[in-house]
Amino acid sequence: MKGSIGGLIAGIAVAGIAQAALAADLGYPAPDLFTPSPVSDWGGFYVGGQVAYTHANLNFGDGAAVVLAQLVSQPHPGSPQAAVATPFKAATAAGAYGAYIGYNTQWESVILGIEGNYNRTSIDPFALQTVQLALPNVGTATATSAAHLTDYATIRGRAGYIMGRYMPYAMLGFAIGRANFADSARLQYVPVINGVPQPAVDITTTATQSSTFGYGYMAGAGVDVMLMSGLFLRGEYEFIQFTSFGQTPNVAGTAPHSVTLNSFRLALGYKF
Repeated sequence: MKGSIGGLIAGIAVAGIAQAALAADLGYPAPDLFTPSPVSDWGGFYVGGQVAYTHANLNFGDGAAVVLAQLVSQPHPGSPQAAVATPFKAATAAGAYGAYIGYNTQWESVILGIEGNYNRTSIDPFALQTVQLALPNVGTATATSAAHLTDYATIRGRAGYIMGRYMPYAMLGFAIGRANFADSARLQYVPVINGVPQPAVDITTTATQSSTFGYGYMAGAGVDVMLMSGLFLRGEYEFIQFTSFGQTPNVAGTAPHSVTLNSFRLALGYKF
């Protein structure tokens, strides 16, 4: 009995192979007895919307310290003296939202593409130092750096690999961002001249930058998941380093601001 079943299975297999060979000889498509399931179609244009959580690290450089040094060097009652440490740094986080558009080229399971990505946010880091003035004056000197990052965009190349409904990918590209900066200094003190207190002094000066553009590079990775024909869900991580974001205006010798972003993003897209 076992021998007859084995012979029957072998006969069916041989017949299937013979049928495939005969169909190929006659120009007909071969039956798909041994053909793997087709690869998902990820090629073509796509668009989408997204939300993100973005963590920012800012190095304000020495702009506020230089602004304070210039303020202190001006003629003031009692000739106040003060200095703060540099550089000024800050870290903060905020939400973001945006959109993207891209194009994929597909070679079987391999995807290569290009994508433009835009995000609107409101990131507001802040750094402050307050020091006591040197005696005999009584009071403080304060240096402050602040920024407001409004939006950023990337142009990135992507390379992915299709695994059924999933398409994990890596990306690398260029970034541009826009922000406002302010470096300020304030003196609040009572001058003491020859041991005699004088009227209180409160002086502030600020150097600002509005809609300043920063440039840098980005890298990251993510995965797209095809939910149904054309509609896909995305999760990704993106690192952005703005190597220079301008420097404190009208203040000679200051170091440029630098900004680093780490974003975790969830998106929904549609492939045409």
